Amino acid sequence: MMSPKISLFIKRRNNDMISNQKPKEDIEATPLYRSLNDLPPDFRDIYKPSSNYSSWLYSNVLNLVTQAELISTISSLPNNKAAGISNITYEDIKHLHVDFYDFIITFFNDILQTGYLPDGWNNAYLYPIPKRILHGIISRPGILQSNNYACLIGESTFQSLQHLSCVIKMANLHKQELWIGIQDLSKAYDGINTSLLKLALKRLHFPPLLINIIMQLFTNRLA
Repeated sequence: MMSPKISLFIKRRNNDMISNQKPKEDIEATPLYRSLNDLPPDFRDIYKPSSNYSSWLYSNVLNLVTQAELISTISSLPNNKAAGISNITYEDIKHLHVDFYDFIITFFNDILQTGYLPDGWNNAYLYPIPKRILHGIISRPGILQSNNYACLIGESTFQSLQHLSCVIKMANLHKQELWIGIQDLSKAYDGINTSLLKLALKRLHFPPLLINIIMQLFTNRLA
């Protein structure tokens, strides 16, 4: 039987996973750094424009897409890949009439010239894809540590939390001192401070237009 606090923790984590929405208070608490002066003094030198980079390094990044580049890219696409929500496969693209390439080229070149991405690109569609072979490999003894439950099919953090609950109860029962260290990785892979990202790109002398395109990839995302 798990303690009420741990049960409540699991319930909250499950709700977060289902909604995948960042609480308003978390958004408001995220520091916003508009310039170097907004940074803590110890970090200002780190984000100062570097003398080892120059804007000319990126002079070709925003070159317009040519038909030859598009044809070369399309021909190199692999076959037999999942189509995604659009239901458009790589094979479909490979069989497009060459006249349709002009529409694709115009579309991407408009992004490179204006620095604006389509609003629809901010929508993220996430689907869990079970990999039977991978699951079989990582389930072997010695691949994962004994507490790595969450990444396995049919497993979750329930076991780890249950063990922790039992340890706490035993320590209380025998009046023993207990030290618990917990590392929160919930935001380790799906969060980024975009204001710091922008300062980092400026430090590397990225062209303003390119910075604008990159920043749009990480802002106003919907899942």
